[in-house]
Amino acid sequence: MAIRLTNKLREAINIINSLDSSKLELFLERVLTGLQSPKRQIFSAKELSQLENILSLSPSSLQILIQASGFLFEQFAQLKLSNLAENLEAIEIGDEQIESFQNVWSEGGTEFLMHLKDRAVSVPCLLEAFDWRLQLPLGSNYEMACQPEAELKLKLSNETVKSISLTKDQVLELFMNIEIIQNQIDSLT
Repeated sequence: MAIRLTNKLREAINIINSLDSSKLELFLERVLTGLQSPKRQIFSAKELSQLENILSLSPSSLQILIQASGFLFEQFAQLKLSNLAENLEAIEIGDEQIESFQNVWSEGGTEFLMHLKDRAVSVPCLLEAFDWRLQLPLGSNYEMACQPEAELKLKLSNETVKSISLTKDQVLELFMNIEIIQNQIDSLT
């Protein structure tokens, strides 16, 4: 199984590759530890502000970095350690940064895997049924009339119904994410 490269992940990789490997390694150690905390709050507001200065990142870039690092560690849980470097290389992470990821994973990966196994999975509600329809808004503006939307109605086990309207691009993104989920499920079976 390979890590799938999305636009958001590509943006995060650019940030990762711009960081000094020693600072990155310390940052990654904290992220991996934070992913195991009950609150899953990795950094306090004060620490985020300090990190912005230390890493010379904007608040949004720092959030992207945190999310992507957490995502990558969760992906590592599904990969064999021997494939770790290959997978990071395939998504164009730099050699020094790959070494930082490997060092952090070799130190804390086993503990993180144990945490994932011990973590209770709670599902407050399940998807029982869904329905969809295509909406074509009518209006005097021709461009507005040419933008159809898909409306999904999701019936949940707690008797609520959620409606979601999606544009063509959002439907495509949803489909791609479902493909990723399916590939991950297939790799586990």
